[in-house]
Amino acid sequence: MFNCYNVFLLLISLLVLAACNPDDEMPVKIIDSYESGAYVVNQGSSELNASVSYYLEDCNQVEQNLYAQNNTNPLDSPLMDITFVDDKVLLLHSNKLIIATANKFEKLGEISGFSRAQSVTALNSQKAFITRYNTLGIGDGLVIVDLTNQTIIDSTHPNKASDGMLRFGPTLYVANSGGDLLDSTITKFDATSNLELLNIEVGKRPSQIVSDKNGNLWVMCLGLLVNPINPDDPENIQASLVKIENDVVTLEIPLGVRGGQLSIDKNKERLYFVSRGWTYDMSIDDTSIPPLPFVDRSFTASQIDPNTNLYYTSNARNFNGPGEVWVWNLDSKDTISTFEVGNIPLGFEFK
Repeated sequence: MFNCYNVFLLLISLLVLAACNPDDEMPVKIIDSYESGAYVVNQGSSELNASVSYYLEDCNQVEQNLYAQNNTNPLDSPLMDITFVDDKVLLLHSNKLIIATANKFEKLGEISGFSRAQSVTALNSQKAFITRYNTLGIGDGLVIVDLTNQTIIDSTHPNKASDGMLRFGPTLYVANSGGDLLDSTITKFDATSNLELLNIEVGKRPSQIVSDKNGNLWVMCLGLLVNPINPDDPENIQASLVKIENDVVTLEIPLGVRGGQLSIDKNKERLYFVSRGWTYDMSIDDTSIPPLPFVDRSFTASQIDPNTNLYYTSNARNFNGPGEVWVWNLDSKDTISTFEVGNIPLGFEFK
């Protein structure tokens, strides 16, 4: 007879099968809600749609095409950036911002009316900032949007072409890479009033900003590779890593050509970045890069999960099909997982 006791045993069995146990063989878990984990931003191309891949670390399991699974249409290419804020995920394209539910990726709406967008960050569930590359520096480098009413509420930072951002308490720091030109500044804004507070001179083409445990900023400046055949050509402008304390530059470390991909570990004590095509790690107390790299290669994208301290790196392969992600243990410097993702993985986000 199939009684309540039998039902109880059946439910327990199903829960055991669905659970992830890293010590046993990992069963496939039905993922119907995307919560804590790693998200890969796959830019896509003219031939292949953009997408977001989800990696569930505890199960070593990958889910592809999150948005396409829960909406009638896939994501357009290129997908530039994503970020989470409260119960929403913001998916930034070059000419629109899609607002979707954070745990299902179901579309709620979109905001358009801008072009050449690069990155997005949110102040809160109502307000977000979008940086823009501007052709020849004409136009505004920063767009402010209302996520509730799904409208553009302001546009500022005239004649600037901007890239990465860092929201640091009540302020917003914007890296001005110059777009089609060359710039060497980051700009500090009041994130509430949108007022520009200060410009700080750094190296050429600043692209990424992180903060360390002491409240200092580190800026990755890409430089410019004029002659890719001869890295020692004096026409080439070196990349550099710049330290800022209390809005004043206190250190600039030359990185040669082919620098980039700055990230910081969970404890905000060690920096990871590319110099001369190799990936290095360095203490925030150091004043020069170490003699040996973390790994003797670079990647198309890299970022550290601030929750697990795992280091995510990607390879776009031939840019015409699936890309690949390597997950590294920072202590052992070994890869602990590799998996395929969508076309041209160029960013990561975590929650």
